[in-house]
Formats: sequence, C-alpha cells, structure tokens
Amino acid sequence: MNFLVALLGFLDINVACLLVATAAGAKASVFILVFFALTLGLKIFICLWDVGSLFDFIAATLLVLSIFFVLPAWLLCLGAFFIGVKGIRSFGL
Repeated sequence: MNFLVALLGFLDINVACLLVATAAGAKASVFILVFFALTLGLKIFICLWDVGSLFDFIAATLLVLSIFFVLPAWLLCLGAFFIGVKGIRSFGL
C-alpha cells in the first residue's frame, strides 16, 4: 500500500511540475496534458469525498483548460502549489 501511495504522490508532483512549466510558457504536447488529466480523473474515484480529490479535480481541470486557453500564471502556480504539497505529503513529509 505504501508503494501505491508513493506512486500516486509522484504523479501529483509531476502534475505540479507540468502546471509550473505551463505557467512559465512551455508548450507541452496535448497527449501529455490529456494523459495526466485522465490519470488525475481516475485518481479522483479512489475517494470521492476527500479534500485531496478536490485538488486532483482542480488540477485536472486546469490541465484541460490550458489546452484551449492561455490561463493566468498565478492560477496555474496556485494549482501547482496545492497538488505539489499533496504529492509531497504522500511521501510522509
């Protein structure tokens, strides 16, 4: 179980890095954005009523919206902060 929690935390940290890179103006491929949005979407169903699932939903929504729109950098960084902290907490820190 600890390996699965660490793996999901690593996914959160990758999404946080992707959101920060998008905020900095880096162009990620649509496949990468959709892949991470779908994996976060699947992760939401682990525990629907958890606050962490809300952060996953917000991050997945930001990823999908960043495909179609140029979102403000502060919004992407705020989403990256919350999902990144959640990812770091998965490692027990």
